[in-house]
Amino acid sequence: MISSLFDTPAKISASYRSASRTGQLPLWLISAIALYMPLEDFIVAWLPVPAAVRTGIRFIPEIILYAILARTLFHRIATGQPIRKTPIDILILVFFLTSIVSIVLNQASLFGSITELRFNWRYLSIYYTLANIDIQPAQLSILLRNLKIIGLFQAGLAAVQIFIPAQVKIAIAAGNCDKAITKGANCGTFLDSALLSGFLLLILSVTCAEIWTAAPTLIPTLKDTANLLVLYAGLFASKKRIALFVGAMIPIIVLYLLGKRREVSRLVWFTLAIAIAFWLVLPSLHFGNVSQAEEGNTRQGLTTYFAAVFSAEYWEHNLEASRGWFMVNVSKSIALTGSWFGFGPEPESLIRGMKTVLANSTDVAKLERDADAFEDAYWFVVMGYFGIVGLFLYWVILWKLYQASRWLMRAATTPSERSLGVMFCTITALGFFYSFSERLFKLRPFSFYFWLLAGLVISMCYRQSRLIKENRTQG
Repeated sequence: MISSLFDTPAKISASYRSASRTGQLPLWLISAIALYMPLEDFIVAWLPVPAAVRTGIRFIPEIILYAILARTLFHRIATGQPIRKTPIDILILVFFLTSIVSIVLNQASLFGSITELRFNWRYLSIYYTLANIDIQPAQLSILLRNLKIIGLFQAGLAAVQIFIPAQVKIAIAAGNCDKAITKGANCGTFLDSALLSGFLLLILSVTCAEIWTAAPTLIPTLKDTANLLVLYAGLFASKKRIALFVGAMIPIIVLYLLGKRREVSRLVWFTLAIAIAFWLVLPSLHFGNVSQAEEGNTRQGLTTYFAAVFSAEYWEHNLEASRGWFMVNVSKSIALTGSWFGFGPEPESLIRGMKTVLANSTDVAKLERDADAFEDAYWFVVMGYFGIVGLFLYWVILWKLYQASRWLMRAATTPSERSLGVMFCTITALGFFYSFSERLFKLRPFSFYFWLLAGLVISMCYRQSRLIKENRTQG
């Protein structure tokens, strides 16, 4: 084992040289960044350098991805190959054009607008790189296997952190992961529990798709069952209530996409039984109490914390002082001003635009004070920034990607390709619905892997299209 550890740098070097020699360097570099991404926050947070330097280091993977895209496109042009078209090219172009219209109409800050656009679309470079390179099913299988490994590591680490005192968790995260105090949350190697939960939802989709695409029965193998338990334990450890409920739906969505209707009904009943058993056992588990700063100074146990999402008080609080308040007021502001292009794609212009409608000084003060927190109602923030036009385009982009993955499911000739189609359909669906309560597409881990998988889908669609044409020619 020790000798293997010392051999690792040599193996990595040999792998890099082989990728360079065979023209697979773009895929190799993206795969390397995919392995590094979940550890980036932890590594950078502990570097003994000024904060400005740490911020610059975080840009390095992004810059590398832009360079990989430029190299890939240049290579295709230089070798006489056309740049591949994808289902969302025109939509992306129109979205950016409408963003420019919004900036001009609202006199929004150019720097702030560019920053906001980057937060939303910075990993498009991965998508277009992978869409323009040929990937073999064996390479796809290796990449997906690596994603599952790092997901299991994060989930296992988060589950273990349940038993660690909050102050120790914060110390491990170099002073971050503050929700360890307010909610008893765990962050793995991320700096926030929202990053962890978004990442694990994606890995759960990957794992469930691979399990039930290959499994002839509903009941997975002992190894797959153990993996699922670890992933759900990690998701539970993040203390993200809605994420846990969304995660419970992933196996049902996967089985539905695979056309296993009878298995879906069985799984629904099984899930309900587990939920009831969990509900009965949870009060006896003592992982410490949970303090909810946003709901007062009272301390809540785990049962109360997770059950709160079903209470009338929880929804009343959301409607009056949290996400629901922002949803109502941004919708009202857009409707009353008739602004089809929103208030400008940056926070200051959004606040300025909404102030013209909010007559109550208390509401204005609340908007200014809690603007960052309201971004969790992500689709309503998109509507506030980019307007109804921008929101519609964003949703159509997701729909087009969903359609591409559905086509891959039907056309796939290998299990890895079919499972890729299933997992990305699942991720797109849950990403759409969960984004009503979380800024999922702005969270770096989720956004990175979302566009990575989207690029893989398009690349494999091109592979299948080529095989279909070859079969027709030979026939």
